[in-house]
Amino acid sequence: MNTVNPTNNHNVNPYETTSETTPTGDPKNASKFDDTNMDPFTRIMLLQEERVGLLDGQVKSQSERMQSINTEIKDYGKTISMVNDKSASLKKGEDKLTLTDAEVNELKAKGVDVKGNEVSKDQLNSFSETLKQKRDGLNNDSQMEMIRLQGLINKQQQAYQLMTNIQKKEHDTIMATINKIN
Repeated sequence: MNTVNPTNNHNVNPYETTSETTPTGDPKNASKFDDTNMDPFTRIMLLQEERVGLLDGQVKSQSERMQSINTEIKDYGKTISMVNDKSASLKKGEDKLTLTDAEVNELKAKGVDVKGNEVSKDQLNSFSETLKQKRDGLNNDSQMEMIRLQGLINKQQQAYQLMTNIQKKEHDTIMATINKIN
């Protein structure tokens, strides 16, 4: 008498998630496959594709971070120009000028210690220097982020190259097998 064991299902879908972790043990980015019934090339390719996907996400995130810093640098440049224009607009004999509430809020948002709307030329020059220092800090951050981005792009290129090499090796293996049969 033949009985069917329902637990031995040979129609297993290798792309079906059967655990909450990746084959590498990473629960956060759980893979969508069960690699227990795969040949080594398929297993390696799926793992490599997952790695490439993660690197693609990191490159995108890093690029967005770079864009954010560059936008902030531009914004500091505009504020520095505004402060310098205000300073240049003071005529000889004038000690102070009045900043609008929007200008004061803009300066405060950028970490400048503004006390009131009445400011002197010396205060404006001090504001300008403070803003330039903060912009220089952002430029340094931007350079470091660019180095990180270049490193990620290098890793991404290596991952793609490894995938290409794996595919070539699999192709060569298949061709060698076919040639042996012929």
